[in-house]
Amino acid sequence: MLVWGRYIFSFIFILLLFAIPIIYEYIIFRHKKGKIKFWKGFFRKYGLTRLEPRQVLYGILLSFGIFAVNVIFVFIMSLFFKDTASSLASNLATNFVLMPIFYSAYLLISAIAEEFFFRAFLTSYLGIWFSSLIFALLHFSYGSALEIVGAFILGLILAIIWEKKRNFYIIAIAHFLQNIYSILILIRLI
Repeated sequence: MLVWGRYIFSFIFILLLFAIPIIYEYIIFRHKKGKIKFWKGFFRKYGLTRLEPRQVLYGILLSFGIFAVNVIFVFIMSLFFKDTASSLASNLATNFVLMPIFYSAYLLISAIAEEFFFRAFLTSYLGIWFSSLIFALLHFSYGSALEIVGAFILGLILAIIWEKKRNFYIIAIAHFLQNIYSILILIRLI
């Protein structure tokens, strides 16, 4: 039950990551526009335009680049630290093997929610560095300083791409694939 309690809490947290930007934008900007203009502007501001194949390709290529940075980072850090995988991450990897469809959906939804909140919303208001720092600190539950630094680097790269492209699909695809790569690496390490 404790494991499911963690996922129920995560689900509520994910809902908040979606709700906070929507409520904030609606309260702040709804009086300036009509409802239809508000939603069109909202979707445009958050990079939610029509999905095109090149955006999917760019997200996949970006995930490979982030994966390469991640591999180099883990290799360098493994020279200094003996244990690179925390117990929570190992537990996630084990559960992923047992229920791959559930965890794939969970990783997809959490990647979308995190990118919506941390990149599309927080980066716009707090900047690249501060939003990446908050993103990393909220990954503190992993229990490893290495993973927190890794989350900061991931957040920083995705925030830079967000600032340059302003396309939600690219960063969400890259983040989801990075989650999958990380789980697959942990499965290999276990």
